[in-house]
Amino acid sequence: MKDNYIKFGLEAKKIRVDLGYSRSYVEKNAHVPQETLRRFEDLGHEPKLKTLERLSDLYKIDMINVFMKNRAYTNMFSTELISDVSNLSKNLEYGILSAKLLELIDNLSSRSKDETKTELIIHFLTCCLSLGEKSTKDIKRNIMNLEDTLIELSRNRKRILSDVYLYDFEITIALLLVIQYRRIKDNMRAIELIENVIAIVDSNPYRSEHQTNQLGFLYLNLSYSYHYFDNHEKVISIVDKAIFNPQLRFSNTTYNNLMLRKVIALFKLNDPSYKLLVASICMNETPTRKSAIVKTLRDQYGIDLDTIYAEFEIKR
Repeated sequence: MKDNYIKFGLEAKKIRVDLGYSRSYVEKNAHVPQETLRRFEDLGHEPKLKTLERLSDLYKIDMINVFMKNRAYTNMFSTELISDVSNLSKNLEYGILSAKLLELIDNLSSRSKDETKTELIIHFLTCCLSLGEKSTKDIKRNIMNLEDTLIELSRNRKRILSDVYLYDFEITIALLLVIQYRRIKDNMRAIELIENVIAIVDSNPYRSEHQTNQLGFLYLNLSYSYHYFDNHEKVISIVDKAIFNPQLRFSNTTYNNLMLRKVIALFKLNDPSYKLLVASICMNETPTRKSAIVKTLRDQYGIDLDTIYAEFEIKR
């Protein structure tokens, strides 16, 4: 991991030099001591979050993001590791996931000199492994397994998902758990869990791109749960809160999925504004996704895109 801090230090130093800032200038204008700069730029020391925030303000560059990109794959905050775990779990490729994680555990056990940190990371990776090993077709059993995983990840806290900062993996497990709750129609429990996680993630001063996507999925699942109770005004409020938050930038797919929840809510409320909204969404989709959306809206909700296009004389 030391190599990654050295790599970040070199990159941070290059950014400062390219900007034409001396260490004394940074100390004066960002209130970061020259010795602090020297330690992480030249010696590979891990910088504090407050230091990165101050440098970000002065450099006009997100130094926290630069730092996270240089995290080791074996670090619990590594975006690459979290992406692998999330994608392989989502696609049910537990064999590949298990092989990757077992290899990481083996490498950490034999190479790392920091026993405490190694123990924490191995524990974290073992929790990831348990998902595949315990996955069944029994929804209630899956719920218990997911809850057990969150308890294990929160073993030093009073209750699950209660820390100010959550691991990306914890949020992923929370999302999987929410989906299981919704499958057994326990939507009140799903709502309570989602709103708790959103409040925590939303309060963080910095969010990675992955966490932003996770927020999109959280808001999407929250809207699904309120749809179950026919609370369509609430669904519109949730979508608007997510979409119009200037700090959130969703992928095109996540954005359109959120807007489709709003379309359905408006349709249920007999608000004709849903027509142009759904037309604009479909015009901004790939042919494959567009066909799936058209079929779902027609078969499940009775929303006919052909009729809407004809009404507004929109060319397909």
